[in-house]
Amino acid sequence: MYLPVIEPIDRLCTEALESARSGDISRARQLIDRVRTMRSRLARSVHNHRWESIENWIQSCGLDDEDLLRYRGQASALNKKLDIIGEWISGSVSTFSLAELMASSEGLGLYVDAVLPAAWDFSQDIAILVGEHAAVLDEELRNRGQQKFIYLLANNSDEKSITLPLAASDAEIDSVEFTSGSSPNAEMFSHLLGEEIPLIVVFGLDPMGEPEAVIQEDYERIRKSLSAVFLGKRSIKEWPEIFTDQWLGRMHDLPEFGSASELRPKFKGQDVLIASPGPSLTDSLDDLKQRRAEFLVIAPIRSLKALLEADVVPDYAFHVDATDFSSIIPEHPSLSDISMICGDYVHSSIFDGGFGDIYVAPDPSMVGNDLSTALHGGDPPLLQGGCVATCAVAMSAQYGAASITLIGQDLSISKGKYVQQTKGAKLGISKNKEAERENAVLTCQGINGERLQTQDDYLWFIGEMENAAAYYASKVEFFNCTTHGAFLKGWTHEPLLDRRLELPATSSAESPANDTVVSESPSQSHRYSEVAQAIGLERAQVDEAAIICDRLVKELHRLMDAGENDVTQVDELEERLKKMLEEKGSILHFYTSRFTMALSAAMKSVTNLKENLSISAEYYHHVGADARKLSASMDSALKSLTSVEGC
Repeated sequence: MYLPVIEPIDRLCTEALESARSGDISRARQLIDRVRTMRSRLARSVHNHRWESIENWIQSCGLDDEDLLRYRGQASALNKKLDIIGEWISGSVSTFSLAELMASSEGLGLYVDAVLPAAWDFSQDIAILVGEHAAVLDEELRNRGQQKFIYLLANNSDEKSITLPLAASDAEIDSVEFTSGSSPNAEMFSHLLGEEIPLIVVFGLDPMGEPEAVIQEDYERIRKSLSAVFLGKRSIKEWPEIFTDQWLGRMHDLPEFGSASELRPKFKGQDVLIASPGPSLTDSLDDLKQRRAEFLVIAPIRSLKALLEADVVPDYAFHVDATDFSSIIPEHPSLSDISMICGDYVHSSIFDGGFGDIYVAPDPSMVGNDLSTALHGGDPPLLQGGCVATCAVAMSAQYGAASITLIGQDLSISKGKYVQQTKGAKLGISKNKEAERENAVLTCQGINGERLQTQDDYLWFIGEMENAAAYYASKVEFFNCTTHGAFLKGWTHEPLLDRRLELPATSSAESPANDTVVSESPSQSHRYSEVAQAIGLERAQVDEAAIICDRLVKELHRLMDAGENDVTQVDELEERLKKMLEEKGSILHFYTSRFTMALSAAMKSVTNLKENLSISAEYYHHVGADARKLSASMDSALKSLTSVEGC
């Protein structure tokens, strides 16, 4: 949260109310729209701090009792004005029908006032236009700065596309036409991807009534498609802070584990099989048992229970999730025979799960910094992907596997979600019959050409699997032996028993994972020493970044207070900070990526220099606070390392 932004929002509300009382409704509307945009920025700021306690937030911001009292007073005054504006808008439209509102420009403006949320970013959020008034609503919203549109067309072959104004040629305007009742398609919405996760609102319905069922279904189709498009943005926004905190919090143990970098010779030339946890894994277990010795077998944790109960012991478990998996790791005597490959940021439940040897790998965004290099060397695997299987595919391909084979990689929910849910599991995910219609959910092409139900993240993973096959096609053979699920372009689809390997099968006693010597890693004491030294270097850099951010915030506020526009000193400080953040594997850049997203989005709707300076001050305030937090975490990690015997 960034409290200095409350005062300008309050000032705009005061001006809007004064304009409304004097009869200047047009001016009041412009000011309220600016309030919407600034409240949207504030909402993102609050969201970015939602995991932080009030006490920690106050401390990181350096607020004293006087500051808190002042901000609380500003917030209270602002809330009262926002209530007045909200009552004024709702009262203005409550006595009119939709037809009456659409009959005049004044009514049209009131309608849009009522439908627009109190927090709305015209450059990021998406307006869905529906009905006979879509064209005039389009023009009204464009005039107010709206940049992203979806036109919901009736399912009527005689209906023509909405006739758009000349502004439609504006390079800043993005639009999509979606026919009511059509199947969701994430690709058609891909160019609506902006800098932030958008709100989505339907325009063209009665503001006082309930939307028709068909509109609700169309909205759900669009929402699910957009969710697939914005999955990557959500990941960038949600995970870096958690990954980094868990990584540094575990630093005292990480030098004890092997690095996944050491496993390169274990994979080179091998036929790798990834046993994913889709419902169809059950269908492949007997075939896998027959051919187990021919493959180096990798299994996500969710697959382990089914595999071990079928007496199939994989060579490696593979894990990249940062959440607690203690309830999913099975209790089985063979667990200690399975080596674990995991991100060095994963939850402690993985390290305490009872696996055999543990090999850790860095997050791809961290590769290149001193600390990552001390742990993994200069050429670690890049676990590129949004799920366990895609990361395992990427690592296997980078390590020179001869072929990669998938089983249980359904990427469809038509038979449930996970293999452990297949017994008695309800098919699909819908809770009501209306929503269970095929087109009410996302679909993908099935292996046999059919359409199968899927979900937004699975669509993303399908794309990742296809991209991996395309990228490594000249070096690795890709086979999808999943019995039921999504078709993967670039993968050969065939039954597991039909897979023909170029090399002769090895015996069960000579599993591929056990016949190659892993390269030796540096001595443990030497590794601890290198990691401790790297932490010191990284901490010095984030300390310097915090100082630069503090200077930037001070200078930006001075410029705003003095009304000056000489930003020479700001430019010099920004260039110094930019060099730090652009260094390969920058921890601070990764850790503060959610604020970078917010900055990019906010800059899309800046109207003047003072607003630009204010947004920049907010960004550097957050980066500086996070740099100090990182420094404290690194200091704790360094102390825990130096307390380890032999360091």
